[in-house]
Amino acid sequence: MSHPLTLRRLTADDAAAFREIRLEGLRRTPQAFTAALSEEEVRPLEDFRGVVETSHVLGAFDADDGLQAVMGLRITDSPRTGHVGLIWGVYLREAVRGTGLSRRMLETLVEAARGRVEALDLGVGVYNTPARKLYGSVGFVEMAHLPRVVRVNDVYYDEILMRLTFPPAQMP
Repeated sequence: MSHPLTLRRLTADDAAAFREIRLEGLRRTPQAFTAALSEEEVRPLEDFRGVVETSHVLGAFDADDGLQAVMGLRITDSPRTGHVGLIWGVYLREAVRGTGLSRRMLETLVEAARGRVEALDLGVGVYNTPARKLYGSVGFVEMAHLPRVVRVNDVYYDEILMRLTFPPAQMP
């Protein structure tokens, strides 16, 4: 990638590109997702449009407007759980891995959540050392080891639950 990637929130117009990259991620790294390819590939495009309209999905686009990476932020308006957001659906195409893009995207979503939630959670595969290091370097702390979260073809994968807690707002 010789040109810098542009980050922006996906819109309903990006639903087809979002569907394509999501299915690619489920195909290439099924152990990284709790969603199953067999379920996602039969969902209508309208479902993907709904996801980008109701969740903050950040996309990284190349100079040709090709979607190269996605990372989601979900914040609900629930009075009971809305104080904790969730980072989800992280996938970067092979060509943009190791470029610092995931850090840029994560920091962008952390800033989008700051002031809106008290904490952000995410789950990451125990095996995914680079991602765990990245999340830790941004301030996420490992909270729990969850055994056998994902099963792919009768192989189980453990996850680490990580949380970033925002400092309480300063009182004037």
